[in-house]
Amino acid sequence: MSASTVLSNSTRYLSAGAYIDAEFRDAVIDELLGDRYRAVAPSHGRTDARTVLMHCLRARRVTLIRDGVITLLLVLALGLDIGTTLGLLIGIVPLALLSRRTARGNPVLRALLIIWAALVVFGFIAQLMIILLYQAVVTGMGLPQTTSVGVVRPGYVLLLLALIVAVSYWVFQYIQLSTTFDFGRPHTVPQESIPAERDWYIDQAQRGNLALYGGEDPFIGAGQPHQTWSIVVELDRRPPNPGAAAGERRNATIDPIELHAFIRERLEQMRIGVLNERESIAKLTVSDHLTAPGTLHLGMGTHPLLGPAGMPIFSLDPMAVDAVKQNPQGAMRYYQRVTVGTEGPPIISSAGALVVPASDREIDISAFIHLAVEGRMMYTQCLITALPPCRRSFHVIDVLPALSPVAVVGKALAALRLRLFEEVLFAPVRLVKMVFEQNRQQRPGRFLAYPFGARASVRELGAESEPTSFMQVLDIDKYSKLISQRLNEAVLDYLEARDIDTTSYRQQAIVNYGAWVSGGTVNGPIAAGHQAQATQQGAS
Repeated sequence: MSASTVLSNSTRYLSAGAYIDAEFRDAVIDELLGDRYRAVAPSHGRTDARTVLMHCLRARRVTLIRDGVITLLLVLALGLDIGTTLGLLIGIVPLALLSRRTARGNPVLRALLIIWAALVVFGFIAQLMIILLYQAVVTGMGLPQTTSVGVVRPGYVLLLLALIVAVSYWVFQYIQLSTTFDFGRPHTVPQESIPAERDWYIDQAQRGNLALYGGEDPFIGAGQPHQTWSIVVELDRRPPNPGAAAGERRNATIDPIELHAFIRERLEQMRIGVLNERESIAKLTVSDHLTAPGTLHLGMGTHPLLGPAGMPIFSLDPMAVDAVKQNPQGAMRYYQRVTVGTEGPPIISSAGALVVPASDREIDISAFIHLAVEGRMMYTQCLITALPPCRRSFHVIDVLPALSPVAVVGKALAALRLRLFEEVLFAPVRLVKMVFEQNRQQRPGRFLAYPFGARASVRELGAESEPTSFMQVLDIDKYSKLISQRLNEAVLDYLEARDIDTTSYRQQAIVNYGAWVSGGTVNGPIAAGHQAQATQQGAS
């Protein structure tokens, strides 16, 4: 794999996040390397999980050097001046805890920590005033000064050096960020040491068509659910015919493989079948998505979803995919995944002048379409998900290149703030934790069932909790309706071409979409809108 490449926006931001957010960095490393047998979640939004992981490993290596130096300074301070050092470390505990997300999210705990920090600061100022007053009195009376009350002690000096190391680390990182992740420039991916087999697996598995999930979300990596709907229709009911008997039935047969192929062709026409190129949804892709629970039972010592190295397989061949389509009641489920990226092309006038350059709204909308033929019925299900943009704090890499060195240092200090005390106080804890993590081993063969499923995707770990602009919300709504309408029209065309009654399908579509009616005739009352009702009056 080439070490030099042009990174997508999401990969740029998440790679920078490895140096900005330690919790994100550690979560990525734990997800991808914490268990060498764990499956890898699909990467949406053109994110390269391997590149992000390499930056996370590099950031952790530099961080360990920093933590080693800080730990050494703290050990020396405790050895030379244990009383003062312990007092100072206890004093910075509330400041360190206030930088943690868990503390900030708990109003009661945050209030208690603020009170504790205020008392510590007040106590330090009071102690300093007493010392200065004492020295002033001693000097005024001409008495000899004692060194026992001096301000400068080894504990103060060594702790100050530890704080300087932490500040220097952040300044260094921000200077690197200001020159490393320029948009559109070829980027050299750092090559950190990980097992070659796992390295290859991560690179390939993120693009596979099979997702083994370890939690409750079978659509891992796709973001938050935006909308879901389903419609069921009888396959053995003929369309109304004046000459036919009421309720006439016949045993109709639908091939799920043919049905999926028909739907896929219709959806892909939104990109490749548009007469006017400007109307094409250029970033629309349709692909296979198979999903299954990641806890596999190993009663016979192996499992068909495990590869030769004991890691889960991440892709099924076309014959296996077709088998899943034809067996909707099995443990594995097939979906067509329709993904729309919101990377807008540049707008150019008829005279060839650039009106607006290309833009990236940083969200990805996915539709997961499940079509099941069971019990002489057909079930159509559609789930729309939206992947929010990368965290705003990671976007600082778009600002830093235009700043002066002094301004870059200011940005680093602004980002550090209370985190400074956390990084000094918990440096020894991080070192010990790293030793235990490196010595952790997994042996799936010892268990009758083992959790191979992925727990989170790299893209989701670094995402905001929700869209960050109203235009993103509007785009999600727009593409949700475009895909849903195209899907419904395709299903209706397919059923009507096989002489299957679609009246029930249209009525259920009205419930899902308000007053959605496309051709045909619907008898009975129609209501649209929130809490709308409709009743049918008798003929006069």
